[in-house]
Amino acid sequence: MFGFQTEARHANSRGVVHGGVLALFADHALGRSLRLQERADRQATIQLQVQYIAPVIPGDFLEARAEVLRSTTHVAYLRGILSVGGKVVVETSGLWKLSRGRRESAGAELPDAERGQG
Repeated sequence: MFGFQTEARHANSRGVVHGGVLALFADHALGRSLRLQERADRQATIQLQVQYIAPVIPGDFLEARAEVLRSTTHVAYLRGILSVGGKVVVETSGLWKLSRGRRESAGAELPDAERGQG
């Protein structure tokens, strides 16, 4: 579970927490949960669906819970819930690309002389 305290700076012109803030938090929470559960070295969001159920008021403490529904070698399917005080405010689901194994640094395939070390 992840959470954060919303503030006035997260509000839109209507005085509620901006949907983009909620989507960003959902993306981060689901991706981080995936990384912890699947132990993938890297992952990237392929698709994120967000359904706004109820408004979030600045000052509310927002919690996120995520569940890995299915994971293959290269793709994971997740679903998540954002809530305030136990009340669901956002439902979300998505797909993430998984990369396992050591990441090669940029330029690692170049000879030393071409990397400026020769």
